[in-house]
Amino acid sequence: MEHALRFGDVVEAADHLTFEEQEELIEIVRKRMIAKRRGDLLLDIQDSEREYQQGQCAVMTADETVKRLFP
Repeated sequence: MEHALRFGDVVEAADHLTFEEQEELIEIVRKRMIAKRRGDLLLDIQDSEREYQQGQCAVMTADETVKRLFP
């Protein structure tokens, strides 16, 4: 079983790193967040394509979409 750290513990541990290590940690976390978001977007795109292929979506212009959302 993986040991989960509390947020406060992680922040406290980061305080014990050198400045350069903190910068590297920030860069690693930033890149991981970007990769996670990219993966989430890919899943959203796949879901949207599947819904469209199943006829659950309709093609419309931006104006039509706005009119439908804000009658």
